[in-house]
Amino acid sequence: MNSISGTLPRRGDNLIFLPKVDWHLNGKNTLTATYNDLKWNSPAGIQTQATNTRAKDNFGDDFVRARFLNVRLASTLRSTLLNEFRFQWGRDFEYEFSQPPLPGEPNTSVGGRSPQTFITNGFSFGIPEFLERVAFPDERRKQFADTLTWTKGNHTVKAGADINFVKDIINNLRFSGGEFNYNGGTIAALGGVNGGLNDFIVDYTNFRTPLPGTTTCYSATTRFAGKCYSGNFNQGFGVNGLVLSTRDLNFFVQDDWRVSPRLTMNLGYRFEYQRNPFNDPARVNSALPQTGNRVSDKNNHGPRIGFAYDVKGDGKTSIRGGYGIYYSRVINSTVYQALISTVLGADVAQRQVSVTATSAIAPSYPNLIPPGTLTTPSVNYFATNFQLPRIHQLDAIFEREIARNTVVSASYMFSLGQYLPNFVDVNEPGPSAFVNVSVSGGPFDGRIYRTPIFTGPRIIPAFGQIQ
Repeated sequence: MNSISGTLPRRGDNLIFLPKVDWHLNGKNTLTATYNDLKWNSPAGIQTQATNTRAKDNFGDDFVRARFLNVRLASTLRSTLLNEFRFQWGRDFEYEFSQPPLPGEPNTSVGGRSPQTFITNGFSFGIPEFLERVAFPDERRKQFADTLTWTKGNHTVKAGADINFVKDIINNLRFSGGEFNYNGGTIAALGGVNGGLNDFIVDYTNFRTPLPGTTTCYSATTRFAGKCYSGNFNQGFGVNGLVLSTRDLNFFVQDDWRVSPRLTMNLGYRFEYQRNPFNDPARVNSALPQTGNRVSDKNNHGPRIGFAYDVKGDGKTSIRGGYGIYYSRVINSTVYQALISTVLGADVAQRQVSVTATSAIAPSYPNLIPPGTLTTPSVNYFATNFQLPRIHQLDAIFEREIARNTVVSASYMFSLGQYLPNFVDVNEPGPSAFVNVSVSGGPFDGRIYRTPIFTGPRIIPAFGQIQ
């Protein structure tokens, strides 16, 4: 353990290349192009704090490659008709690797690495739980946007579209290298000896030179050498990830109408549609047909209205207000989680296993659980009536000039969020009992709260959480 602690050189090398071109094609067209190329290399740079409780080979190497091209063409079609076209191509590629094990460490984990091992007070060595990552994230984007502006009398009308294609290559299987936890506390009866550290020493000794099968652990005579870890063992199974493609289609129209010299109205409408990937039939769990649900929300209509009114016509007193409905998208990582956690089987899904040392499938340190071992899986899926998040926003502002360069104002703002995403475990049985919890200290000292406890079997025993 002394050989894997100590100082560790870390560095971060960042290179940014950012050329920009403005090209006046002719009197009516101007083309602007910007390219952003970023390269980041940071050996042992995932952990950035000055001091750390991880071993010298537990930090991980961090790399980023980001490239973005933005093109804008501004055109004057007529004196009253303008057009702006925009295009973006981008790739955000980030990847990380664990470092090779140091001499004396086990090499029984993925890629000849050592499984992550936590010892009391947080010291750890081996492959971190978030590695290995082949690529996370590898996001590729193509985006097209166009806005047409037409001026006619007292009206300025804008209309446009924004089409966004995103492809995510997500490779993120946590705990693929396994994790052992030795979190035993100090044993007072043994003179303040750290039980977790000594239990690790028993298991490590058994790894280097097998001990007799009757050798008990340091802090418990009911466990034996090789399985002295008192915390859970964690391991991830299944595919590293998948390719996820989404399309965002957005359209809008807006009219800025100068009704009179004292009143301006703003009228608008926006429609948004997020097309997520269809769930491959191979990924639909036959026992849970709802895992084939997908986000297909096509009723995202967003009306907008606003006004500005000069109360007395002298430019000193004004009232402004506006109201609109806005929508948010479901982030791709949420869609990814629903796709990757649907199937009972390690070949097409991801699942996390957490067992104690007394479990029948618990491995002997530093070995891992072999693939194909049956465990109770958890499942995610989208509700059949899933809606994108919707927000109503309203504001009203009163302003009055009371002296030169001095204005006082009062405003009212309102926001109402609806259909905000939430995760609900529908495989949770009802409470099996209630207990009274007494508050100690503070303003609610002595108050009793009646709290439910859930200890019964799952509604569908073959599954764990169904969210």
